[in-house]
Amino acid sequence: MYEVRKGVSELTFVILRELNFDLTFGHPFDLLAIYLDILRSWMPEEFAKYPIADSCNAMLRDCYTEPDLVLSHSSTSLAIAVISLVLKGIDVDVPHSHDWFEVLHKSMTEQRLRKIETEIICDVYGLELRKE
Repeated sequence: MYEVRKGVSELTFVILRELNFDLTFGHPFDLLAIYLDILRSWMPEEFAKYPIADSCNAMLRDCYTEPDLVLSHSSTSLAIAVISLVLKGIDVDVPHSHDWFEVLHKSMTEQRLRKIETEIICDVYGLELRKE
């Protein structure tokens, strides 16, 4: 039993060295909550009428079924993509701002947003997009 413990300890140390002892990870849930609060102030009627916040949290939790998806994108990008997909799903537009995502994160582009949305739709939910 001691040998097993020793082996696990040594392997743990190897993993920590490979990670350069950096064990921090920015979870997108914090940013999602902030972004939803901002959007709620822009469109309170829609948030009262539709379960936007609950749907966003559920979709972001679903994204964790694909760890590579979560790790390959920044927390900011993933949170914005989830919000965008939920708003499209319930057919709600952000008023007075076509590129609302740029207000939340200046380096987010529409092309990058569509790429992440496609990954969520295809990888997390296993759906295929139609070519138009």
